[in-house]
Amino acid sequence: DRFDRLRGVAQRLPIATLGLLVGGLSLAGFPFTLGFASRWAIVRSALNRVEPLATVGEGQGFLGFLSTVDEPWLWIAAALALVISSAGVVVGLLRGLSAMLGDGSEERALKQPTIASWMILALIVFTLAAGLVPQLFLEPVSAAAGVSTLFLP
Repeated sequence: DRFDRLRGVAQRLPIATLGLLVGGLSLAGFPFTLGFASRWAIVRSALNRVEPLATVGEGQGFLGFLSTVDEPWLWIAAALALVISSAGVVVGLLRGLSAMLGDGSEERALKQPTIASWMILALIVFTLAAGLVPQLFLEPVSAAAGVSTLFLP
């Protein structure tokens, strides 16, 4: 709960530190991570002032999507809020990493558990693979979205 207790953790727990780094970048929507695809779709939707899940019909907007609101300030505010939230995550991540990379004055005998290390490495590979090739998950996500729309009035 305090940054001064994190000093030197990166040297003692390198895989956990790498997992924290990749997870934080994914949460911020950094390119080539899993969080980028959703952030990119939201930003494109906000900048084009369209509703991507609307039914195509009369009054089609950009790329056949239905244009919903003619107030540009609303979409600019949404895109700006998204950028600020990503920047906040990155700032917090950098603060934590700078503390973890510092020289540790306390020599605690921390040992990285083997099972946890393998789980972290598997999740890092999954996050990067899904970020590089997001179309692998397009069909299952579309099917899940289609099922959830059955409950809408």
